[in-house]
Formats: sequence, C-alpha cells, structure tokens
Amino acid sequence: MYGCWFANAQDKGAEMTVGKKVFVVLLLLLMAPGAWAQRAVDAAQFSVSGVKLGMEWEQAQRVASSFMQVPPSAVKPFTLNNQITGRRQPMGFEISAPNGSLRVRFAAEPDLNGAIRVSAVEYEIPWSQENAERLRQAALEKYGSPSSALESVNLQWCAHPNENPGLGCANMGHQGQAEQAVLEAVGNKLSLQDRGAHIRMQRYLDSKRSTTPRF
Repeated sequence: MYGCWFANAQDKGAEMTVGKKVFVVLLLLLMAPGAWAQRAVDAAQFSVSGVKLGMEWEQAQRVASSFMQVPPSAVKPFTLNNQITGRRQPMGFEISAPNGSLRVRFAAEPDLNGAIRVSAVEYEIPWSQENAERLRQAALEKYGSPSSALESVNLQWCAHPNENPGLGCANMGHQGQAEQAVLEAVGNKLSLQDRGAHIRMQRYLDSKRSTTPRF
C-alpha cells in the first residue's frame, strides 16, 4: 500500500516537473516576438565618442576632442576630393589618445550642394582578447540589445535587421533599407556608418551621366 502511494507520488512529481518545463517553453515562445521587435533600432540616433552621423565639421571636431580628452591640436585632418565640387578639401580627421583612436569620415551631400557631413565614425583600441571582450560588453551596455544574434561574432544595430538574425542588418531591399545607419562592434573596433552616403553619391553621379540616346 505504501509502495503504491510512493509510486503515485513520484508520477505526480514527474508530471509537475514536465508541466513546468512546458510552461517555461511556452512563455519563451510568447516572449520571442517582442524580444525580436526590440532589436530594430535607429542607429542614426547613436553616437561614438560623442560624434553622430550628419554632424558638421566644426561640431564633430569639438565634441570628438572633448570626448577623447585631447586638445584641438591633436585632431589630424586628412584631405580628399569632394566629388560634387571637384575640389580637394578636408574630408575627415583622426585622433590618437591613450583611451583609443578615432577616425571620422565625411561625405559630400548632393542635396546640400556638396556640403560635407559625418558619414562614418570608427573607434579602435589596441588588440587583445581581453580588450575585444571589454569593447563588446561596453557596446551592449551602452547601446542595448543588438539587431544581430547575441552569439554573432559581429554585433550590429540597425532599423532594418535581416530576417535571419545570424546575418545582422539588411544591406538590400525596398523602402530605403539598404540606406540605413549601422552600428557594428567586432573585435577591438566599433564603427557607426551611414550606408546611404555612398548610395546617394552614386545616384548623383549617375544623374550627371544621364543622356537621351539618339540614333
């Protein structure tokens, strides 16, 4: 009699354990859509070392030198050709500091008659496995859950994630998905890029080559 009661108690305990596991699985499935939706974020709102996409030259230099704690003389500009005006001019700058190096790139905007705006920000620290893990954790803490899967080697944040979370951010598609801003943390580097800058420039150059064939 006692043996039967003990066996029944074991069966009921096992049923309760299985029931709890099923409940947890169902709860995770219900939470999954919400968790995925939170991964879509406008990376254009982020900043790296104080610099945001779209900033003008003076503002970007000012906030970068302040954030990196270096004097303005430590900001080293580099010159490239402005494809809209056809003139060479400062199109970016670099800062080297004990807490890392910063490279800020600018792009000429067709809608602004060639005026330049920040199109990419790249921050880098010396390579080591420990530093790479520190940068990864710092990025997660500052920017939140990424658009890519957490186990991905490259963490990415963007408004239009790829349908496959292992592939990060979409780089093609409709309604401007390819032109989005993307923040990426990989190894000892953190970069924020306006992917639309190159596309807008290419669109402008194509329009200048436009012609009506006559034959």
